[in-house]
Amino acid sequence: MVVVNKIPLRNAEGKVVAVAGFSRRISQGRSHPSVNKQLSEAMDYLHKNFSLEIKTRDLAEKAKMSVRQFERLFKRALGVTIRQYILRIRLDHAKHLLRDTEETISSVALNVGFYDHAHFTRIFSRENGVTPKVYRKQSLAGAF
Repeated sequence: MVVVNKIPLRNAEGKVVAVAGFSRRISQGRSHPSVNKQLSEAMDYLHKNFSLEIKTRDLAEKAKMSVRQFERLFKRALGVTIRQYILRIRLDHAKHLLRDTEETISSVALNVGFYDHAHFTRIFSRENGVTPKVYRKQSLAGAF
């Protein structure tokens, strides 16, 4: 599994001109194999149910630990919070749907766990530097 972080790069006028990103394998991080084993059931659940409302408490129960222990272990192992990780999964899946399907943006938003088109567009734009509509258009043109 790989964790990917991306940020928009802006010119002097504030316009997004590029996206910078880095990725790292979870196993290459600060985690130990036993940590990955502790998190594995919760991670499986997360990846299968990312479009649903996911409570940290439920993930902690799957890992057989307290919420606070789970949050600390998760952050130490993956370098991001649970909410940031869920958001990344949702946005990565949204990119796939935007590139490879003709679903409406509203439908994509709902399918990946956002409650409405406007919130999805705001978050997608903030994280990727372009709106979902522009992302789709650029990916069809081969820019992504």
